[in-house]
Parts: sequence; C-alpha cells; structure tokens
Amino acid sequence: NPVIEIQDDRVVSVSPGGEVPEGAATIDLGNATLLPGLADTHMHLTFYDTDFGMEMMALSNGDYAIRGVVNARRALMAGFTSGRDLGAFGYSDVALRKAINEGNIPGPRLQVSGPAISATGGHCDNNWLAPEFDATSDGAADGPWGVRLKVRENRKYGADVIKICATGGVLSKGTDPGARQFTYEELEAIVEIANDYGSYVLVHAYHDRSVNRAIDAGVKVGHHIVISISLTLK
Repeated sequence: NPVIEIQDDRVVSVSPGGEVPEGAATIDLGNATLLPGLADTHMHLTFYDTDFGMEMMALSNGDYAIRGVVNARRALMAGFTSGRDLGAFGYSDVALRKAINEGNIPGPRLQVSGPAISATGGHCDNNWLAPEFDATSDGAADGPWGVRLKVRENRKYGADVIKICATGGVLSKGTDPGARQFTYEELEAIVEIANDYGSYVLVHAYHDRSVNRAIDAGVKVGHHIVISISLTLK
C-alpha cells in the first residue's frame, strides 16, 4: 500500500504503507502497478512507420510536425516520459520539443538532433528522385569543413545532440548497410565541433569496421549498431 507524494511535476517521496499528508489531493490507483517513466533513447516521433521511399516525397515539414504531435502523445501515454529524437526533417523535432516544454502539447521530455548528417548519396540523404530534381537532404555534407558547418547549423537551429549516418541503411535507395560513408577525418571533425558545443555524437553504423572507426574518432554513443561476430562452437 505505497504512498507516492508528488509536488508540481516531481516525485518527492515513496513510502511503503505511508500516510497521505493532510489536505493533499489523492489519486487511488487501486491494484495497478506504478512504474517510473520510461526513456526511449532512439525515437523518430516525426515519422509514421509507413513514411519511407517515394511516399515521403509528398510530405512537407508541416506534415512531419503534425506527425510529431500525434506520436509524442502516444509515446507519453505508453509510459515514455523522456527520449531522444534522432533525425527529423526541417527541424520539426525542435518545434516539437519546444511545444512540449511550453506545455502546449503532451509528450515526453526530449533531446533532439535535427537533420541526421550524411554523406552525399548515403543513408539519410534523399536518393529517390532523378538528378534533374537536384534533391538532397537537410543534413547532407562532405569533407571535414562541410560536416563542421552542418554540425554548427544543427546547433544554431536548436539541436541538442548530433546524429550521423556512418554506413548505408536498409530503408535508403542505393546504399550498402556494410559500406562506410564517412572518412576518419570527417568523423573526427564532427566530434570536434560537437564537443566544442558541449554536445556529443550518436552514430548509425551497421558494420564493425564503421563502429571501430567511429570509436577511434571519438564518437561516444551508438544506435542501430550491428557488429559481425564469429563464433567457434566446440
């Protein structure tokens, strides 16, 4: 029969068999199980699971922002009270975080990355249209100084953390999940500027060669990590 005391939006005490303070408003949860808020460290709230390939070409940044409103509420109602949103178009994740923080919409507390940084033609770039459309993603950049600029832009427009795509992926056109997309010098430059801002880098990597290169360059956090492991069974 625990009593959990909440002041404002913070839990201040948990007492097994405790007494309710005089004058306190109460909520009786009956036989329900109460858990601390969950944290999802890799979210894409501004996308639906059907948003990939050519279907995405018809979507605007406004569409992504509205998707974020819908999914943020769903995440909160599922028990996620904090999370990292890693990769969004048009800084729709920054707008979503702002609306949540201001209390205008329900949702988890968020850290956001803004557009994922990708090599030209790599995973997280826009590879679906013909060359005459000259389509590219918000985060496409090449060379040490190009990626430095992209990190600075993301921070300028409100990103908390930096997300990069260091290999190909399974939902992008023309990329190999095992192929490395950034040189060591590019990765090192990204980490350098992120550290200068007091931030850090999260890497999408599908091969141990890319994981090791990212680690050597100073990347601290990995997600979508797939490493090949050879086992000898005796």
